[in-house]
Amino acid sequence: MIVQRNDLSDFIAGARASVIEQCPNRQEYFDIYANEARFGFSIIETEFEALQPGSLIMEVGAGMLILSGYLASKGMEVYALEPIAGGFSHFRELQNAVLKHYEKIGLKLNLIESPIESFSNTEYFDYVYSINVFEHISDVESGLSNAYLSLKTGGTLRVYCPNYQFPYEPHFNIPTLFNKRLTEAVFKPSILKSSQMHEALETWEALNWINVSQVRRLFRKRFGKEPIFNRLVIYQIVSRVLSDPQFAARRSRWVFTVLQMLNRVGFLQLFKFFPVSFSPAMDFSVKRN
Repeated sequence: MIVQRNDLSDFIAGARASVIEQCPNRQEYFDIYANEARFGFSIIETEFEALQPGSLIMEVGAGMLILSGYLASKGMEVYALEPIAGGFSHFRELQNAVLKHYEKIGLKLNLIESPIESFSNTEYFDYVYSINVFEHISDVESGLSNAYLSLKTGGTLRVYCPNYQFPYEPHFNIPTLFNKRLTEAVFKPSILKSSQMHEALETWEALNWINVSQVRRLFRKRFGKEPIFNRLVIYQIVSRVLSDPQFAARRSRWVFTVLQMLNRVGFLQLFKFFPVSFSPAMDFSVKRN
């Protein structure tokens, strides 16, 4: 299936007009999450194009349902798993507005209000993906296991999320100090006063500090599988900081300035050689066989 990028822009524009009409005070949040839907699609696009029409897809942590809805509009049977996690209760109003828009245009999307940790539908999906969600779930091992077991034979799981082996917390733009408790003790005032987060304390408390080593251990021990990690992920992150103004605005100004300097002298390419365990994010896939 070949997807035109402007199709996604048109889809988002239609949803945006409808949602803002229903929730005029939520325009800023819609634009932030719509931008994340664009980013999410850039992560899964190649795998999505290889799927057959009518394939069964599940998004784990579908949020505002923009990306799930778009995939459904391309002829896929999509299940959007979204229990509304701590720190994201404002999703509910936006989610309802998006669902009303989908109903109006005749778009079918299967919403499942369940956490992945308790989801038990096995051997069902052709493709399962999750973008910047697994750091928020209560039990990483149960969540990843259930996502993997929900795949049919030959199906693929794709996950993108922060990697807390790297000493940086991306939601609050703070360095991390060995563990969550110590980091909270030192930076609690910054966490509570964060302008980046709608519900700062709830978001912080829900973070689980998932990391590359933990993911590798889980799949090796439980399933005898080796996750395939995207080794260019840190290069892609820094490139996004320099090319995506909305994303850059949520990073510290000094980060943007340093990356600009590195780019000017041609050192940005060095990020392509960083080990995945020392990247602020991880992007991995596992195929079930």
